Amino acid sequence: MFHKKKQTTVLLLISAAIAAMSGCASSPARPAQPEAVSGTRYQAYRWGKPVEKYTKADYDFLLSFQTEGYGKLPVEEFNHKVLNWEDEEEYHKTEDILARVSATLSEEDENADFILVTLGNTWNECEKKHFNTCEREKAPWHSSQALYETYGDVFGDKVLLTGAYADFSFDYNLDTDQKLTVRERDDLLDSIGNKLEEYMMKQQAGALKEEEKMEKTLSSHLTELLKSLDGGITWGGTADLDYYWDTPYDFRQDNGSEATDVSSEDSFSYTKKQYNLVMERFKPQNYEQMSVSEYNRTIYNAFIDDTDDEEGAGYAYEMVMASLSENDKNWTYLHDTVQRALDEYHTRMTEVYTGEKTDFCCTGDIYVPLIEDVYGDKVEVGSVDGQYEFTYRITDAAKLTVQEREEFINKVNQKVKELAEKEAGKGTLDEAGFKKLLESAGEKASTQYIEFTGCSLGYFEVYR
Repeated sequence: MFHKKKQTTVLLLISAAIAAMSGCASSPARPAQPEAVSGTRYQAYRWGKPVEKYTKADYDFLLSFQTEGYGKLPVEEFNHKVLNWEDEEEYHKTEDILARVSATLSEEDENADFILVTLGNTWNECEKKHFNTCEREKAPWHSSQALYETYGDVFGDKVLLTGAYADFSFDYNLDTDQKLTVRERDDLLDSIGNKLEEYMMKQQAGALKEEEKMEKTLSSHLTELLKSLDGGITWGGTADLDYYWDTPYDFRQDNGSEATDVSSEDSFSYTKKQYNLVMERFKPQNYEQMSVSEYNRTIYNAFIDDTDDEEGAGYAYEMVMASLSENDKNWTYLHDTVQRALDEYHTRMTEVYTGEKTDFCCTGDIYVPLIEDVYGDKVEVGSVDGQYEFTYRITDAAKLTVQEREEFINKVNQKVKELAEKEAGKGTLDEAGFKKLLESAGEKASTQYIEFTGCSLGYFEVYR
């Protein structure tokens, strides 16, 4: 698979090449980074007009250079085959093809490494040799990215926890007398990014977070690596490095809170199309028998795939939730089961990012009328009213089914109500007693895959 850090190389190569394509009459100074053009997998830089999508003929033409043993050819020989810098018409014809393919080729393409890296390096080097060139420096430039990312597991989803990124570039000289091969050239250039990554992986997380200090440290280390280049490539003397640290969890937390914040204003309404879309995307067939792990992933990913799109499922979900009638047959499912999946996913995400054990939470309320006999009539003389929450932990989300989880939640709520009604009739139920009843209900409902872990009361009042 095409390595993420190589994308930066491609972008700079496209930038340089498209500049050259605009005319070959002068040698201007190295330009500032131009504006990006959207709409391509690799965003081409705008030097007059966007690069068009490549054709099959373009793709096949570039693959024709991937002959058996091409990596063992001398760089000079291989480069001349690809981009004949001594033939104006042929050079620019091939360059046009490289621009189209490099700008719009998917990183998932099986030949991405050859086209975007090997031919990209060749393109950059040949630009400097092309007669009547638009070159800005005598030496070619290589740009790439070194990165160090950490990941965690959220119900089977691989989520990014932290990312340290160093975008860098440097100029270099080729010693053609040493008969450097194509493979050796690519490996030498790629080795700088690999060694920077190795260095970043050895740093403490606290140091990586200090962007300004780390940028200076990595810049110094990059210089040392470049000075040690040997074997047919030497450093040209110029380099640049930008570093940044990313912790995407904060953004995901925001997205999570927004996802569950639905309005109940009467002015909101949903269409039949939106309702059908919600049921199609958020109510999988036979969901009850799905594992909690699979179900929670399904619900979460269905929501975030297109939550900002007014035609998408996420937006439709918010519209439906804003005004769905409690009499609707899917009201309980959408309000309880779906919402519980989102809550559990975000709770698990919090635990993974912080490294601190965080149990899932469920809220409930209790209302028990106090009935006494008044001359043979059953009269309500008071009530027990309260709100509570309890926490639970899923010990094996891959084995626990959605139905079993819902049964656990319902059993806790039903059992505590039964116990409270029984005790309230004796006239001895108080706050401490109710909490004990809740703990008892939770313990009885627990199974080997889901267990009650604690509870608390929001409020508890006995009215008489």
